[in-house]
Amino acid sequence: MVNRMLSNKVVAVVAVALFAFILLDGRAYNRNPDRVGIHTLPATPDIKIKKDDELILAFSHLGNRWHLTEPFIAPVRQSRVEALLATNIVTARNYDVDEINSDDLFRDSVSVEFGEHVYRIGQLEPVSQLRYVLANNRVYLQADTVIPLLHAGQSAFVDLTMTRKVTGVTINQQELDNADQWSNLKSLGVIAQENIANDPVARIALTSANNQRQDLYLHSVDGVAVLSFSGEKYGFLLSDEQARTLNLIDYL
Repeated sequence: MVNRMLSNKVVAVVAVALFAFILLDGRAYNRNPDRVGIHTLPATPDIKIKKDDELILAFSHLGNRWHLTEPFIAPVRQSRVEALLATNIVTARNYDVDEINSDDLFRDSVSVEFGEHVYRIGQLEPVSQLRYVLANNRVYLQADTVIPLLHAGQSAFVDLTMTRKVTGVTINQQELDNADQWSNLKSLGVIAQENIANDPVARIALTSANNQRQDLYLHSVDGVAVLSFSGEKYGFLLSDEQARTLNLIDYL
């Protein structure tokens, strides 16, 4: 009887401990493995992508967001930069460089550089369709994300979103009643600041849902509406339809 009581107490203690563990960490059995880095990198390293030592793309964190800096300056999508940064993640399938024929795997490779650290993106492993990545004298099999992004070109990275939720709009201090039309605007493309030679034809103030204010400047470039944010080195191109919807035609 005593042994049975002790056994019941042990089961109860284990059950309580297990319940507490699950309660404190509800994802104990579904938690993603720790993402260990191949190198220790700063949170926002400068990024360069090269092919045959020729610079294709470059990215830097400017102000409070990521930007493409080469071959032109433009805002980029955070998720696409994170896909590049994932090149630094150690994967379970990795090998010493001497274990495999790296010359064949990394012929005509693309390199991704985070500061002084270089990562060579090689061939696909034919069965798993994972990509070989050479870094720090080891070869890693990683998800094939970088090369498809490069094949898609610069447009895969550039973020054409100009605004989020807008609650108020003034043009040259005159309040408009079409604030909803200014919410979640996406442009046709970006244009470098040096190609916006003329002075702005109007100043626009946007108020967001959290009462933050953004100042924009309207330019006319060969009759096309261009919006630029103060301090940025690029402008957003608008279509004729967007310019009409936003009541900007009279200013062009």
